[in-house]
Amino acid sequence: MEAEKVTLIITEPTSTPSSKSRLAPEWDKFATDIEYKNRIIFLTGSHDTLTRVVEQAAQYRAIQSILTEFDAERLPDNDPQRQRALVSQDKIILSLRSSIQETFTTLSYPSIDGFRSTDCRIQFQDNQFDGETLIRDTLEKLQKFTNDISSDTFRKKCEARLFGGQQTALWSEIKRRAATLTTWQFHRMDALDSLRNTAISQDIWRDEGGYINKGPFPPPKTEIKIQRISRNDHTGEATLKITPVHEDTIYYEIGDTEPTPSSMRVEAFNGFKTKELRVRYLCVDSKGKHQQGIAEGWQNTINLKYGVYQQGDDWMVELKACPKGEIFYTTNGSDPKTLGAPYEGPFPVPKDCQFVLAIARKDGIVSPQEKIDLIQHKEKIVKLDPDKPAKWKRPHHNLTTRAAFEFMERLKKYNGIAYGITIDVQANDEKQDISYSAADNFSLNGEQFEKLVKQLQGIMPGSQIFLSVERMDFEKGQFLLDWVADAKTQLSPGEVIQ
Repeated sequence: MEAEKVTLIITEPTSTPSSKSRLAPEWDKFATDIEYKNRIIFLTGSHDTLTRVVEQAAQYRAIQSILTEFDAERLPDNDPQRQRALVSQDKIILSLRSSIQETFTTLSYPSIDGFRSTDCRIQFQDNQFDGETLIRDTLEKLQKFTNDISSDTFRKKCEARLFGGQQTALWSEIKRRAATLTTWQFHRMDALDSLRNTAISQDIWRDEGGYINKGPFPPPKTEIKIQRISRNDHTGEATLKITPVHEDTIYYEIGDTEPTPSSMRVEAFNGFKTKELRVRYLCVDSKGKHQQGIAEGWQNTINLKYGVYQQGDDWMVELKACPKGEIFYTTNGSDPKTLGAPYEGPFPVPKDCQFVLAIARKDGIVSPQEKIDLIQHKEKIVKLDPDKPAKWKRPHHNLTTRAAFEFMERLKKYNGIAYGITIDVQANDEKQDISYSAADNFSLNGEQFEKLVKQLQGIMPGSQIFLSVERMDFEKGQFLLDWVADAKTQLSPGEVIQ
């Protein structure tokens, strides 16, 4: 017997059946001794009509043997002997079905006080018989089978009968009890696993290393979720979405100072703006239901902005750290992190200098290295290696529906990867909208992008979309060049990194 399946055994009717199970003594003992008592049922019946079943079965085998011989002799279908044999076969099948219906009329199933029997009449309709449906319907009327496997009632029955009176039980033991306890109802094979997955996903149960804890659980501690919605690279100001979990009040401190209920209070959860490099947040439940959790920190990034301009015979470079930081640079190709000169203001570059390398840092945060190609600025021409990967820093903001789908088509066509994604879906009547924003390091290719947009539009048919992307990566510089040609635009010095 299998713990996951209910097995039907068809047994020969006996002249000395058990008064309760109607099984022969040896089968009655078998049913009593097996471990998975709740995973077996029997179909049996009247011994008085069994002889007729045996006789009709013998006749059926005989007519089948005759037809097989006709086939071997290649007797034609219109031969009188074959036709008479076919008529006899039909009569024998009808008689055999009738005898089976009269004989196998008893279903024996596990119950609270051992195996119990009930009437179960086989019915043929249009020469078809669905035995599984007949047995399921019979057991459902007796409340031994249930289709109600998604309600709260099913979960509560499971907790009451299969957890063994404990708050926590091994999941394999729960399933074993379902197979052994005869008071437990039959159900679909995947019912218990489906219940487990649903209860865990709704935090009604918890999986603790194979053990299922059915609670009740103490109120969870307060938490906070922080997501960067956008960042202005010109100012370093970030817009954050701060989500309180199990609380309704958030306090914050700038830097590494631990926040307390006496700290500054966050007023805008969905649009908190800051130029600070570090901020720490604390969530507090003003109603006192949830225990206070730990503070969560958020860290900004530093990026460099630069300008290249001519002053007399000199080419000057101006640098700015956003939002702030100490800048170090080199003009000879050496690493600015270790050999860089501190930036004090716009400086002239040597005549033979081809590029400037620069970084900014503050409070342990270091910006990505910026490579300033002076030849591009002097000649006003952007040169790309078509075989090397390319990063395009040009943002694409507020693309409306048509432009947005053209953008996604190019993203697919030229194998681009988009970062810093924001999607707004707005109903035509402007009464509802959906906003989607991804973390800065989360990316989508063209097909993923288009699928996501269509899913969002599907929630709100007849809507308009507004799309923004901060930057893109290309596997090869040639793909970016092809994009630029297709879009009838041109690259600007400094906006591509290879």
